[in-house]
Amino acid sequence: MPGQVVLVLQGGGALGAYQLDVYQAMHEAGIELDWVIGTSSTEHAISLADGIMSNR
Repeated sequence: MPGQVVLVLQGGGALGAYQLDVYQAMHEAGIELDWVIGTSSTEHAISLADGIMSNR
């Protein structure tokens, strides 16, 4: 849908750490995501990021 903010992430190894930083930077900048899309390893990174953001 036009006008939605989507974060598309690639899976694999060390990329998860970078993806966490991107997710956190977007959150700190006040960017609200409508969708996060990625592979299974990406889902683990986002789950971890969600836990980190919830604790702040």
